[in-house]
Amino acid sequence: MKTNGNLGKSNGHSLGETLSQATLARAQSKSNGHAATDAHTTKAEMDEKAQTRQEIGKALEAHRRWKERLQKAVDTGASDLQPSVARLDNQCEFGKWLHYQSTEEQQSSKHFARTKELHAAFHQEAGHILELALKGRKSEAHAALGIGKKYAETASALFGELMGWYQELHNSVADSRSTADKGVSLEKLERILNERAKALTRVNDQQTGATTQLVVFVLANERYGIPIEYIAEVQPLRDVTPVPCTPNFVVGVINIRGSIYSVIDIRSMFGVPPAERTEATKVILVKGTGMELGILADDVQGAASVLLSEIKPALTSHAAAKEEYIQGVTQDMMTILNLDALMRDDRIIVREEVA
Repeated sequence: MKTNGNLGKSNGHSLGETLSQATLARAQSKSNGHAATDAHTTKAEMDEKAQTRQEIGKALEAHRRWKERLQKAVDTGASDLQPSVARLDNQCEFGKWLHYQSTEEQQSSKHFARTKELHAAFHQEAGHILELALKGRKSEAHAALGIGKKYAETASALFGELMGWYQELHNSVADSRSTADKGVSLEKLERILNERAKALTRVNDQQTGATTQLVVFVLANERYGIPIEYIAEVQPLRDVTPVPCTPNFVVGVINIRGSIYSVIDIRSMFGVPPAERTEATKVILVKGTGMELGILADDVQGAASVLLSEIKPALTSHAAAKEEYIQGVTQDMMTILNLDALMRDDRIIVREEVA
């Protein structure tokens, strides 16, 4: 007998829609052989934009890892990097590109000079914290890494500038061509765009300065946010009962006040490496699209208020399937999940053959 059941517990156009329709129309035009390429845009220019976008993407990933690197130095009092080297803004790969490898065209971007300035300030702060750590001034170094301190402010400003530059390139013809060349089907693209349109619609009826409330959790030192309207409650991870014949991301089921909830680990959906469970491990119970389930988190940091104007699209370097689960990315690189899309994933449906 074949069984088919949900892992979860079942229970005028907007601006977002208009933008999605326009983007889809451009993709359809491309698929029909009518690329939406400006007549004055040469292949060389498009290639250069793609290369710039790649450098920015790599820079974002590399500099996001600095906090983890500095935290390790604070905890251990040791590092394979000297503070004097950390302070140099022309030694990392992005710094070398900024100083020595970027072209005149790339340097003419309105973002270039500011990025270079913030990148230098970022490395000065990183070097300062590393020096404190290696001198054994652990409490001072730890405090300097905290929210609201100069390092966090500089990092946030740098990431924001990089995201702004990336977004400028994202909106260019070269980016449209890159998306089509990745082989994403129009059906898939339409579904992704519609999900994003719906997510934008929920927050686009707003005035400047409006915010959205998020519950912030951590997976492998990366921060993720879930819109608070999806949150039922947060619980410590207690006894979990494994469920046979389920995908490997299904942790099992838990009993909370007599109700049974499936718990999933979304790491595999985001390319995050597995981690051991600790006393800090939590289960975030969420409700949406007629389902209720638990999402495993290494820790839950609390609630946060984010300006809607600061939420940017996900980097197109992500796989299309991963992009579908992302509503956007904040200036400090917190990923906001699209719960509607995540909970409709076919992999959250169990299909089992029973003899």
